[in-house]
Amino acid sequence: MLVGHAFISYVREDSQHVDRLQRTLEAAGIPVWRDTADLWPGEDWRVKIRCAITDRALAFIACFSQASLARDKSYQNEELVLAIEQLRLRRPDDPWLIPVRFDECDIPDRDIGAGRMIASIQRADLFGERSDESVARLVAIVLKILGGRSDAAARAATEPPAAASPAPAPVMPSTQRPTPRTGTLPTGPQAVVTTFKHGRRRSKPTVAAVAFSADGHLLASAGSDMKVQLWSPATGMRVRTLSGHAGEIRAVAFSPSKRFLASASADTTVRLWNPVTGKHVRTLTGHADEVRAVAFSLGGHLLASASNDTTVRLWNPVNGEPAHTLVGHTDFVRAVAFSPGGRLLASASNDGTVWLWDPASGEPKSTLRGHTGHVLAVAFSSDGHLLASAGLEINNDEPRVRLWDPGTGQPVRTLAGAHPAVTALAFSPDGHLLASSGYSVHLSDPDTGYDVRTLGDRYSCGWIWSVAFSRDGQLLATCGDRGMVWLWR
Repeated sequence: MLVGHAFISYVREDSQHVDRLQRTLEAAGIPVWRDTADLWPGEDWRVKIRCAITDRALAFIACFSQASLARDKSYQNEELVLAIEQLRLRRPDDPWLIPVRFDECDIPDRDIGAGRMIASIQRADLFGERSDESVARLVAIVLKILGGRSDAAARAATEPPAAASPAPAPVMPSTQRPTPRTGTLPTGPQAVVTTFKHGRRRSKPTVAAVAFSADGHLLASAGSDMKVQLWSPATGMRVRTLSGHAGEIRAVAFSPSKRFLASASADTTVRLWNPVTGKHVRTLTGHADEVRAVAFSLGGHLLASASNDTTVRLWNPVNGEPAHTLVGHTDFVRAVAFSPGGRLLASASNDGTVWLWDPASGEPKSTLRGHTGHVLAVAFSSDGHLLASAGLEINNDEPRVRLWDPGTGQPVRTLAGAHPAVTALAFSPDGHLLASSGYSVHLSDPDTGYDVRTLGDRYSCGWIWSVAFSRDGQLLATCGDRGMVWLWR
């Protein structure tokens, strides 16, 4: 939960620009204080604005333009005076006041103390060819500021003397649909489309898995609330809730035809659902420990499930009959993935190995060795020519992500990664990007191994446990221990 709000300071001539900025911030889940919405008849507006800036504004966004600089008198000048007073009380390395330009104008020469001027603070230019990038960076820093304060507040709340536990929040019936958090999809290369939260527990990841349907019309998410939530990526509306598991849900997967949605749980079962109607189809039992991962073959005629009981099981999803039990790993199996042609199945384990299997016969084909610690994720490229694996290495200098030739089992290259552990992997549909997650999401070029872009950070996202591309490659879904699902354009 974000604490406080972003205060937008502007002149009336820039109202249309501010409207767009406000929509973008609120689409990212950022509370915005603005005079048009937060001042009411009968209130002392000077007192209200002072309180909004000094008491709760944890990010002050000062908007400038040629129109604002042409004004000799404006209420923005009063707001800037208050903001500079607050800024002087803060550490120089504590970001708070953020200058924004709507056009090619000068930042006012206002003294903010210690020989510094407002112009010395890095600004965000919301115009020109790189405006989308600037908007994304602005959203990221505001989320970082507000999220960081939220962490501090949470830590303070847990320090003695302990406060009484609040009453649990009422559970919304699955038939009651909440008001959408956002409207239609905003623009921008890193625009956050929508966010939503699962569960109330803080000690474990609350959202452990995300998956897109093949047509991109549904997004499934699941976690510690033991429910699968189905969402419309286009509107941010919840479509339905699937309930029935008796343990935390670790993974979800759609069949290619959207006939089935599979959910894997700590209750040792896999449940199959009809995602269109929300009806429970059947429950697959047989694992002796919690089920960590599920994956459908490209044709949808096979379902693989991986478990802490060290086995991988193959099922016929149509009748629920078991096909094969794959035995070979010596520790928890954490991830499974079918090759695009369905001729190979990869499994990753805490034993540090990746096994390649023949799904038709259930026989192993090769064992890939090179990781020094737990392997937590595997993913095939869309053409099947590359297999990526990643996890937690014993030696911090070891590369976190490894690329293999699945045909020969030989290593191709390694990616250093910037996380203590890589928790999830996903190739973009065109194969030009590989997403790997930890405290943030790194988008890398698998052909060169170089990072292309980083999404999010540990302050706004925490640990990210699952990533998924939409079939058209236009959206990336991520989720993690902050209890949020993020959609990135």
